[in-house]
Amino acid sequence: MKKMKIQALLLLAAFALGGGSYASGVSRYSCRPDDSWARCVKEQSFEIHQIGDWIQKGTQFSVRYAPKSGTSCANPGFPVLEVTDSRVDNWVQILHLHRAAPDTKQGPGFNISGSASEWIMVDTSPKARELGRPFARDSQRDSYFYDHPCWAYGANEHLDWEAFLFPVKVKDRTITPIGGVRWGYDYSPERGGITSKPVSEIKPGVWKSFRNKLQAAYPNWKFL
Repeated sequence: MKKMKIQALLLLAAFALGGGSYASGVSRYSCRPDDSWARCVKEQSFEIHQIGDWIQKGTQFSVRYAPKSGTSCANPGFPVLEVTDSRVDNWVQILHLHRAAPDTKQGPGFNISGSASEWIMVDTSPKARELGRPFARDSQRDSYFYDHPCWAYGANEHLDWEAFLFPVKVKDRTITPIGGVRWGYDYSPERGGITSKPVSEIKPGVWKSFRNKLQAAYPNWKFL
């Protein structure tokens, strides 16, 4: 129990790092605030992935993905994902950490699984969490998404960081998903550190599996 509390405190101590990411520095990977994102994006060699629009059939979103970021980024070795599209009003990103949640309260969306033994979190900034907003971007409307996560749960702890990113339309307080992409990484000291997950398109059924959980966490919003 004492070990789990110490790990939770390490995570909480670095909560503000990474533009809304919930990060923890470890002996090999030192997570830093990602204030160099423009240079990071400019100097990466990105893969381009086409993800289908759920509403406008036959159209796609272009997702730029660097499985392993270089030294121009704040946290080298961790993946970088970027998307921009004028059809999008904002973004909802859900993290499945495949482990028990820390024994702490962090506001709406911190753990929407309904169980302390499973950690599923809506990825927002501390400001958005305080305001009860489920979006990955703090602006009222933001067609740009960028993430360069750096979570490593202790120097000798395995972490499966899996993200489900949904571009959404927002009208009044109604949120409609228009696509989805899965990405992430696996942190495993036994296998030498970080292994990025491939980008893959996800279907509407994945959103539906989260929808009731989102609605319970954010009752002032409507999730279609």
